[in-house]
Amino acid sequence: MTPLQLVLARCAFSGAFGVAGVYLGNAVRVVFRNRQMILHDGVITEGEIVGFDEQRSTSRSGSSTLFAPVVTFKLPNGAPVSFKSSRAERPNPYVEGQRVSVRYLPNDPLAADLANVSASWFPIVALIIATIVCLTIAALPFLLAK
Repeated sequence: MTPLQLVLARCAFSGAFGVAGVYLGNAVRVVFRNRQMILHDGVITEGEIVGFDEQRSTSRSGSSTLFAPVVTFKLPNGAPVSFKSSRAERPNPYVEGQRVSVRYLPNDPLAADLANVSASWFPIVALIIATIVCLTIAALPFLLAK
């Protein structure tokens, strides 16, 4: 490989991971802003678990069934709202008929979720780690250049 080809390959490699890092960094900003908005402007009310949505999960160790609670709650005007939680788990920690805290935005009640899920830091931390990894990999060809 000629020196010019090597430099071009390093630039392409770094560029790809750099673009991914910038994209993920923007995703951190959007997720953080949405989380802050739902924590600041969100309304907490009581809902009831009315069922479960089964989701298949595959991993290296095989496939398993995860359960996402389906919850209903009422808006202040009495209108019922139903949603499926964004978190599916196994084993399932909930039972049908269980009362749970729900958090929603008054201008978008269909984007509701369980209160403990909407306050979670996990998605933001995972995105920050992925951003750091991508940007570090993007810089490596130039940091380790001969």
